[in-house]
Amino acid sequence: MRWNLCVAVLIVALAAPCASAVAGPYNFKLFGPFISAPLNLGRDALGNDTVYRGVIVALDEQGKSAVVYDTDTMRMAAAWNDGGVNFDGLPFTGGHGAYPKHQGELVFHLQAGPGWAKGETLADPREGEYPPLGPLPHEWAHYRGLYVHGSQVVMRWRVGKSEVLETPSLAESDKGPITVRSLSIERDGSPMTLALADAPEKTDIAEHVATLGADGKVSVVGIGGAPQGATLAVIDGKLVLQLPAAGGTTRFDVRYWRGAAGDAASLGGA
Repeated sequence: MRWNLCVAVLIVALAAPCASAVAGPYNFKLFGPFISAPLNLGRDALGNDTVYRGVIVALDEQGKSAVVYDTDTMRMAAAWNDGGVNFDGLPFTGGHGAYPKHQGELVFHLQAGPGWAKGETLADPREGEYPPLGPLPHEWAHYRGLYVHGSQVVMRWRVGKSEVLETPSLAESDKGPITVRSLSIERDGSPMTLALADAPEKTDIAEHVATLGADGKVSVVGIGGAPQGATLAVIDGKLVLQLPAAGGTTRFDVRYWRGAAGDAASLGGA
């Protein structure tokens, strides 16, 4: 009887999560540059957005700046600075019904749905309560894994018949940090549309720079090295980048910044 009790206690002890090691802010030394985990982004216009099949990528060694990808939809769902991640839920603290949550103000947010259009549509084909569960149809887009090189993480997607590599990083400016998405696409000759961010009613577009919001704080989204013929537009409440039909390799950066409206003009292309 005592032996059985000792074994039971040992099993419970071994199975219990090391909450003190993983709870709280993102621990870069413990997790490395990324961790696959769900992430709750809070409420948006459609409901409570939880990225269930998330890949959270830390952009600095303190883990204060990060992005989260949704590998079901190939969207970069959000970026944030000066906060990191509060890890909660069964794998981290032993609690049921909770998910990790970002800490700090979002630089931008993109509602649950396709990160890339199929033809001209960004309408989510999945059914169910928001956010819908499950991946996009395979022929639309699918996740093909990721690569790690030092502190860099490279996401790999297939969109239609085009191959996409995407690397997130952090750049500094005198107006604060800038979240950067560097994309390299082996094109299949078709036009492509990339969803970038939710677009509020007040969205101003000037060539390859968009300002989201009005007075107070705004988000600025800029395209670096924009391909010839590429345009920013708002479709169904989302800021998108439209790429004309092309073959070969297309490379460009998407840059996100958030700060005081008065500082936005000095950023140029972000």
